[in-house]
Amino acid sequence: MPMFTANSYLSHKGSLVEPGADVELTEEQAKHLGDKVTPHAAAPEKPLEEKTVAELKAEAKQLEIEGYNDLKKDELVKAISESQK
Repeated sequence: MPMFTANSYLSHKGSLVEPGADVELTEEQAKHLGDKVTPHAAAPEKPLEEKTVAELKAEAKQLEIEGYNDLKKDELVKAISESQK
């Protein structure tokens, strides 16, 4: 998930986030918060093949890929790649 900087106090995952602190949000969450957060400079995202299974499952969950929890790494990579086309 992308990283953002809080521009004001936020409540995220049950914790208080102070202005200037880094917070990991989905694009949808950031859009909802509007100018309360600023995206970090776009760092190149590592290729799917280099991500851990946990990272791939988190991305698959965000993309609402059915049955992602039962997929192996190569299957996750394929499913995520296909959903992003």
